[in-house]
Amino acid sequence: MIVNEHQNLLQLPEQVEKLQAQGIESLTELSGIRGISLTVLMETLGIKTSEYV
Repeated sequence: MIVNEHQNLLQLPEQVEKLQAQGIESLTELSGIRGISLTVLMETLGIKTSEYV
């Protein structure tokens, strides 16, 4: 494996974590706009939570 490819693979978990955090921030904002809890919004949208998060 090329060194650059290996470095890219090592950065993937961090990138995924950042995207997930941005998604939660957006969902939180939307739940505030709708005046409902984050849990209710996620249930309404069919978004399942991970048990390990």
